Amino acid sequence: MTELTTTIVAVTIYPNRVRLTRRGLVKLKAGTHAIEIPGLPLSLNPDSLRASVYGSASARLLGVQVKRIFYSDKPSFPAWINLPTNPAPNSASPSVVI
Repeated sequence: MTELTTTIVAVTIYPNRVRLTRRGLVKLKAGTHAIEIPGLPLSLNPDSLRASVYGSASARLLGVQVKRIFYSDKPSFPAWINLPTNPAPNSASPSVVI
């Protein structure tokens, strides 16, 4: 499976949701391929997912599938480092909830 790295290229904020547009580039040889876009948020609504392909060849998108993979252990992202477990009330630093 080919992994596709994407970047957010547009954001639209609505009263009850946010629309993110991501874009990535992958070069593939002729044939059928499965492409994975890892690291999407768990709050992604599978029914809201849209995908399209563009290219110099006659590329076709045969389908889209959302597969949720849960961590068995807490990942070691920088955001997990030094988060207070019980922040002091009225503290000067903002609260972060992940």
